[in-house]
Amino acid sequence: MVMSPFANTEVNITFPNGTWISKTLEWLDVYQEMSPSTDLTGTIVQSSKPVSVVSGASCSYVIQKNDCDMISEQLIPTNAFQRMFIVPPILSNRFVVRIFSSQINSTVCVRDVAVGNCTMMGSNQWIESAPKHSSLVVTSHDPISVIQYKESDTYMTIVPSIQQFINSYTFVVPEVYINHDNYISVTILTAASQTLRLDGKPPRDHLVDTANVASPFNNYTVLTFRITTGLHVMTTTETDVLFGLIAFGNFTFGAYGFPAGIDLGNSNGKVCLQCQHLTDNFSATAVMKFLT
Repeated sequence: MVMSPFANTEVNITFPNGTWISKTLEWLDVYQEMSPSTDLTGTIVQSSKPVSVVSGASCSYVIQKNDCDMISEQLIPTNAFQRMFIVPPILSNRFVVRIFSSQINSTVCVRDVAVGNCTMMGSNQWIESAPKHSSLVVTSHDPISVIQYKESDTYMTIVPSIQQFINSYTFVVPEVYINHDNYISVTILTAASQTLRLDGKPPRDHLVDTANVASPFNNYTVLTFRITTGLHVMTTTETDVLFGLIAFGNFTFGAYGFPAGIDLGNSNGKVCLQCQHLTDNFSATAVMKFLT
């Protein structure tokens, strides 16, 4: 779906098979394109003015073909793609990630705590990881986008990059999920984990899982907390500590997952002052320092 907040917006959509269409959208117009049998992954949407793009599937299988689930996610624009990602585990559930590139000859590396490999990607191509239980590190020499797909009772979610972490999140878990098992995964520097505050209190009583992160980001930890439905605020006691947060939940025949916030750099963007270039074999160390 392509949604326009502006009048007279020219939209060009190019499909993976090379065909294309053009549309003129007016204020609050929504254009939907459907393919009953073909994966639309790799579709390119270009517009003369900013638009919102939502992708998904009405009946999708991830890893195993049991019952299918509907999945959807609002996508980020290519000018918000980044280079360094930590993909959190989903407790004991398996997941895959799809990685998208808009650059020519982009080297993308995927690593867990045991093994890693690097792949050369072309412009507007994508790759998919092997099924995983543990956290993943994804790095690239050029900007990319990373999307996580949970196994059965499926959802898809954008994974914010390390450069898109922020200091405070205000988010809502709707009451419709009251019968779900609701969680948040927090990716934070290990040394700063004790500064976290959930709704004004240390969240240690809500902690259900701690996961290590592979090099070169092994100074990070992924913490999973159980939460209730309703309004929540997760922040830290230190204003210069940045972290990532993804909310997710599971229930029989259903699941959800979404990033609680992403810094796209449009207002109070955090500037990466020092990002040592990563090599393909992960031998380099990334030195991250952010300025609020």
